[in-house]
Amino acid sequence: MTAHDHEVRYEEQEWGTVPRDGFARHATAEEVRVEGLCPRCQGPYVSAYRRGFAVVGSKGLFSRNRAEEPPPDPLSGAVHICACGHPHPGQPDALPFVGCGAQWRIETGTRTGEP
Repeated sequence: MTAHDHEVRYEEQEWGTVPRDGFARHATAEEVRVEGLCPRCQGPYVSAYRRGFAVVGSKGLFSRNRAEEPPPDPLSGAVHICACGHPHPGQPDALPFVGCGAQWRIETGTRTGEP
């Protein structure tokens, strides 16, 4: 495990798509929680995404014959931003989060046992 690099200067930097192996995904009926390490500063990353509520009914001709679709995965295409909690050198004061400025997406796909 690499140590959190507190000396990395704040810089908004796009890291593209990072491998899913470095992140754990915990899903419940209410939310999906993602935990891992920032690919830039190696600081702890945790983010929770509340699931939307599926529409219970529908109106219209043959509405009872429609198959229910599962809600979309809230992580599909989501941009993750470092919020390691450490004020990196050069970070602007007006940001709503504290981190190194890295932004990334997590590779899509599911592992066995993931909802």
